[in-house]
Amino acid sequence: HADVVEFKNVGLEDDFNSTFNDALTTRDFLDYIWQGEPIDFLVDLMKRTFLLSEWNFTQGEPRFLIPSLLRSTCPDEARGIKCVFDFSKSFLPVGVFQRLLCLCVAIAAKSKLRILEPILFKDFCSIELQQNSKINLKTELSNIILFVENDKQSFRNFSIIQSMLRKINVDVLGTGLEWSEYMEDPKTGKLFSQSVAKSNQLAPWYSNPEVTEEIKIATVKNMELNSFLDNFQ
Repeated sequence: HADVVEFKNVGLEDDFNSTFNDALTTRDFLDYIWQGEPIDFLVDLMKRTFLLSEWNFTQGEPRFLIPSLLRSTCPDEARGIKCVFDFSKSFLPVGVFQRLLCLCVAIAAKSKLRILEPILFKDFCSIELQQNSKINLKTELSNIILFVENDKQSFRNFSIIQSMLRKINVDVLGTGLEWSEYMEDPKTGKLFSQSVAKSNQLAPWYSNPEVTEEIKIATVKNMELNSFLDNFQ
């Protein structure tokens, strides 16, 4: 861990604390620790590999989120109907959940509407992917669990997370990830495979008349990041 005195001496103590306490860093901090390196290239590379995203939810100097620096765990239970992305047949590599958080924050940051500031922990995220449509994401064991608070947006939010995981799989992991998807019946609390939920038109996942086809753009290998994110606006 870096010596805070060094950063205090160069006027970057607050930047240091924000980076290592909140996983939010500044351009000034990156300029200092990457002295002599091609900063713009490195920031762009980290964006394209889903290791860093812009953070524009608060006033003041623009900052960047680096999810791998998140340390604390969430003390609260997530709310909403759930969809489980189950990786137990293979495994869930370290860093996949953090990359998923990065993409979620990148989508929210691009919104032209007023979006609430995301709440982030190393194992949990509460975020609006669009205005008034909050989701919660949690990772435990070999699962990533999506909780949707707005029933009317349940299928769309499922499709967005599914598409993000596919993009991470294709662009970063060489299609090595395998998973199954299970959707909750809110009336009984039971989980059904995505194929069964679809064939039975399980509410609310498949009962909304506005639902058309799943978002499948992440299957396009190496789609440019901004083009990918623009599909969700």
